Amino acid sequence: MSYARSNSQHPAVRLSIPFLVVCLHAVLLWVLLWGRFMKMEPPTLPPGIDVSLVFAPPGEQPSPPEPLPSPPED
Repeated sequence: MSYARSNSQHPAVRLSIPFLVVCLHAVLLWVLLWGRFMKMEPPTLPPGIDVSLVFAPPGEQPSPPEPLPSPPED
C-alpha cells in the first residue's frame, strides 16, 4: 500500500482537467462559427472570348493531304 497521494486527488489536477475541457470546447465552437460566417469571394475569371464559326462555301473542297514518303530500307 502506498502512502503517497495520487495525482487525481491533487487540487490543481482536479481543477485543470475541467478547465482544459471547457477551453477545448470553446476553441472548437470558435473554429466552427468562424468557418461558417467567414465570407468567401468567388475567384475572378478572365474576360470571355467571343467565338463565331465560319463555314467554307460548298463548292470549295480542301484537297486531301499528300501521303508521307516511306522510309528507305537498308
